[in-house]
Amino acid sequence: MLKPKEKLEITKQKLITATREILDERGHDYKALTSRDIVKRAGVPLGMINYCFGSKDNLVLKVFLDSYELEWNEHKKAFLDEGINIDDPRERLKYETMKIVQILIKHYDCIKDILKYIMTSYDITKIVKSYELIRQIVPAERTDEQCKFIAFELGGILQLAVLRHQELKEYFGVDISDDKQLKKFIDEQVDKIVC
Repeated sequence: MLKPKEKLEITKQKLITATREILDERGHDYKALTSRDIVKRAGVPLGMINYCFGSKDNLVLKVFLDSYELEWNEHKKAFLDEGINIDDPRERLKYETMKIVQILIKHYDCIKDILKYIMTSYDITKIVKSYELIRQIVPAERTDEQCKFIAFELGGILQLAVLRHQELKEYFGVDISDDKQLKKFIDEQVDKIVC
């Protein structure tokens, strides 16, 4: 007989799998995804989404972050192949930031609504990964709070750039879906914010 904690983990996995399958089938149309569709596919009661994840948005974010993590791990393997000096924190921050934005742009149709949720409701400290590198880059007299704010500022600018990438291209001629322009944009933002 399964323990309650084991049953809960099985339910969570069913919800994650059902959400991923439905999003894949519907071309990652987040707006068309309903809680009822998810629980029907998962074979669990409607209230389990909120019980397990707190909201449908948190569940969809979990699905995206799991997929993102897999793709990100593939990019990390490319560090040495692309000649990136992973010992230089500034270059590593630029490279990692560029890869993150590439992943977000690639999956834009799926994540545009999730990014809005992240920017307004999600605990951003759970996903800010640049702090450790920024701490290594900035002068030692900067406090941890200042470094966290720099990480927050950089992340916010990049989230907004991804959300508004079409307008960036149309009005300012900056196409962050183009790798060369994205690299220039990232280099400028990192150099400006992380001084």
